[in-house]
Amino acid sequence: MGPMGGQASVFYARDKWLDRDVVMKAGLPGSNYEVIAEVRSLAAVNSKHVVAIYDALRDGSGKIAAIVEEDVEGVMLDAKFSANLGLTDKLRLLYQLACGVNDIHTAKRIHRDLKPNNMKVRPDGLLKIFDFGISTNLADGDETLIGKGTRGYKAPELFGAAPMKVSSKCDSYSIGVIAHQLMSDGAMANAFLQRPPDPESAGISFEKLTGSGKRITKVLEACLATNPATRPEAAEIRDALATEIVRDRHRAIMVNGGVQYVVDSSHRAVKVESLGNEITVEYTGTRFMVRAVAGDVYVNNRSMNVGDRLSGAMVITLGATAMKAVRTFISFDISHPEILV
Repeated sequence: MGPMGGQASVFYARDKWLDRDVVMKAGLPGSNYEVIAEVRSLAAVNSKHVVAIYDALRDGSGKIAAIVEEDVEGVMLDAKFSANLGLTDKLRLLYQLACGVNDIHTAKRIHRDLKPNNMKVRPDGLLKIFDFGISTNLADGDETLIGKGTRGYKAPELFGAAPMKVSSKCDSYSIGVIAHQLMSDGAMANAFLQRPPDPESAGISFEKLTGSGKRITKVLEACLATNPATRPEAAEIRDALATEIVRDRHRAIMVNGGVQYVVDSSHRAVKVESLGNEITVEYTGTRFMVRAVAGDVYVNNRSMNVGDRLSGAMVITLGATAMKAVRTFISFDISHPEILV
């Protein structure tokens, strides 16, 4: 048994009926913890990255007094704050966090207290978010008289005068702080600890942590914006992380008259030409682009131009319609790597 956040007590138990370990959580006497709020949030969210709720227990008056949750094996996220963990592995953890938060927001909930010791990483690498004790309903646009949350991870707007409007963007801010701390091997920048925090004015940057010129760098820095309206939603953070994780792992096959060309991280650009018409396809590491064209080049009767993006399966045609049978048809197909978590 042990306190959680000074608001609740946690009991570890064994469900003999279903033969599984569980966690029972109940509010401490005199605390502001509302069991029903956590019950509703956990019941609403369906995500492999969020702890599962098994049951709700009532007291003698019929009021919900405790909840029974999944007992997640593993370590708190901050145990992964180490220089021994590579950038890709760190991005994978953040990707799972963003996936879980997006699932929470899709269920019209806001977590409001995202921090490393409110999530665990299982031995198989799966990240799970828990502790929804101060979560709120996104649809209601909750206003609070208390800037609830944890110093260091709490968004700047939650330090303002009451009542305060709570939005999903406070979770985006917390993701940004966790990302910076994880990539800094556990260091917490002073700008996050101020009241209110102001990492944007302090010039907190991800460029040295993620590399320059990458979309993920801009997205994570935007998470720390003072104005919540300019922060990205969890889905955008998730997609940017996914793009970076699979960098240089895509592969495109171009087939021209039985001749096969491969475009990937080892062969960045391929040129195919026929009767004065030609196209050069380049792989940037995250997408396939038209680097050069000459003559008449089409995809589905649409003229191709330099800078156009190629995606999915398609047929590239070299030569104008008037050329008829002597036109060249090139099949183009991309393999998309999966992120397994």
